[in-house]
Amino acid sequence: REIWPTDCDFVYALSQEPSVRASSIHPETFTIEQHREWFARKMEENRTTSRWFILEEELRNPIGQIRYDRVVKGRPPWTGGPIAEEDGGAEVSVSLIPAARSMGVGRALLMRTIDPAKKMLGVSTLVALIRKDNAGSVKAFEAVGYKRVGEETRNGVELWRYET
Repeated sequence: REIWPTDCDFVYALSQEPSVRASSIHPETFTIEQHREWFARKMEENRTTSRWFILEEELRNPIGQIRYDRVVKGRPPWTGGPIAEEDGGAEVSVSLIPAARSMGVGRALLMRTIDPAKKMLGVSTLVALIRKDNAGSVKAFEAVGYKRVGEETRNGVELWRYET
């Protein structure tokens, strides 16, 4: 489902989970106040330059999130890095609670959102920047058709660049 304003605390808790922090391009921690300010900004962008979804299990408890942020000329990508010289594509961010990992849930979430995200954001390319030591993410993205196209460094973190 699409994200709701009431998902703020879930997204914060998920983002602070140690393994999510360890595999993030931005591994530093942040306060709930900083998160709420960021969340409010991202909610403003949702449906214009972002698409954001929450994955729920059968009892409607959230177990993950996925967000696509369009690359916009003149702005840095959400992951940091150089100012975009042109519009193009969208970067993906995905995270799951620990109990939902290694069961194909991430692959299913990616597969179900690739085409809708491209259509909703009006882009033809989706970009995943994955830490080189994150074998689980590499496996999930490759399983749904993302191809490794290069390497990048953002915020001092060595990354694989995947596109679909």
